[in-house]
Amino acid sequence: LEINNFYTATVYEKGAEVIRMIHTMLGQKRWRAAMDLYFETFDAKAVRTEDFLWAMEEGGGIDLTQFRLWYSQERTPMLHVTSHYDAAQHELHLQLRQEIPNNTAHQKQKPYMYPLGIALFDPRGEAIEIDAKDQPMCDRGILLIQEQVQNIVLRHVTCEPKLSLNRNFTAPIKLHYPQSDYAFLMRYDTDGFNRYEASQEFAKQTLFDAIKTDTINLAYIEAFGVVLHDDTLDKMLKSQILELPSVSVLMQEQDIIDIEGIYRALKALKKALFEHHGESMVALYDTLHEPDSAAIDSDAMSKRALKNLLLSYLVASQKSDMIARCELQYTKSVTMTDRIMALDLLENFAPDRAPFHLKDFYEKYRKDTLTMNKYFSILSAADRSDVLDRVQALQHDPCFDIKIPNLVRSLYGVFARNMRHFHDANGYGYEFIADRIIHLNGINPMIAAGLAGAFKSYSKLDTERKKMMYKSMQRILSEKNLSKNVYEIIEKICND
Repeated sequence: LEINNFYTATVYEKGAEVIRMIHTMLGQKRWRAAMDLYFETFDAKAVRTEDFLWAMEEGGGIDLTQFRLWYSQERTPMLHVTSHYDAAQHELHLQLRQEIPNNTAHQKQKPYMYPLGIALFDPRGEAIEIDAKDQPMCDRGILLIQEQVQNIVLRHVTCEPKLSLNRNFTAPIKLHYPQSDYAFLMRYDTDGFNRYEASQEFAKQTLFDAIKTDTINLAYIEAFGVVLHDDTLDKMLKSQILELPSVSVLMQEQDIIDIEGIYRALKALKKALFEHHGESMVALYDTLHEPDSAAIDSDAMSKRALKNLLLSYLVASQKSDMIARCELQYTKSVTMTDRIMALDLLENFAPDRAPFHLKDFYEKYRKDTLTMNKYFSILSAADRSDVLDRVQALQHDPCFDIKIPNLVRSLYGVFARNMRHFHDANGYGYEFIADRIIHLNGINPMIAAGLAGAFKSYSKLDTERKKMMYKSMQRILSEKNLSKNVYEIIEKICND
């Protein structure tokens, strides 16, 4: 109904991933030849997607007829993988089955063509060479997927291997491989993307098991320790591998969202990580912490990312010496990154110490609107019982202006992503955001529509929360002069 609602990141992200798949299939040399042909042929002309694909085929020597489906079909395909090792023949048999969802008109869609990065490892983490018949990109560690069901035999495999699939995110697909050994890949995978993916999947398994059983899988704790002590890893990558999945990511994995269970499991896992690796975390934090450094080169930024992640685990223990470290980081560090992280942690884990530092920050930056965005975000995202009352009070703060979109996003938008308190069982979070959407509708419909996206978890809520959210959404829809921006989003959510 409203063209503004069409402009999401999906268009740009999918376009980039589709072109990256072509680059992967061609390889750098043929890709360059195809791009040279593209510019030589079409420079200064109005060009269509079909012209780009023609240049890729002509210059790259590849048939992209089936690949064109990425431009015409909807939704994300799933690849189901099963593997069987034949010790007698030294062969690994793979079956790869594409699951293609129907489009939004409920019509069947065709199998895709795409590259799939793959590696095999022996039990010590050493790579095993890949050899597969009729796979022209096999020497680059890539299988070409084209059929609905495809059987591939990898030859000369001398021991039962561990598989690393879709390495470097070669294809923007969902992958289902139940035999994947996440603990092994988290320890040994040489592909940064897959090592990160393994850590996230293993953490999710651990957290969901904790929700069900109230116990923590020690295998994850051990794998975490291996990564923590791996000095060969890039520090930025290490910080990402060691970071636990966010609450919103965990919510997406559940059919019916268990908000309290997610928070309880995250708290228990952080406690276990501190108990097992606290001393190592402190030692590494102290090594990385350079309060006088304002450098913005990649090494300095990587150090800050890793040490701030470690600080988040240390402060979550709520031990006095860890709180003291956090306060020292706030007062002594010269970078905003360090100070904001420390302030955020104090707000959540040291409620008796946070007010002093929050006041200091406010007085220093109250005239700087961009920096005050950070201040409002910290308070809106806080895990405190009175956070909604504080957000409501902040609306009247002299530094807040509802006509400035970034301030609105920092106060209202961040609260709407504060999953524990937005989804509080009393339903007040839904009522508050509904009120703000109605008010913003008359000021800036696009910002109001963006805030309306907070209700998209509606279909996964439990019965009582669903009733309360539905009531708040109906109140929005009943508003006179409701913009098309807001109406379209809320109406589609209600009918989900």
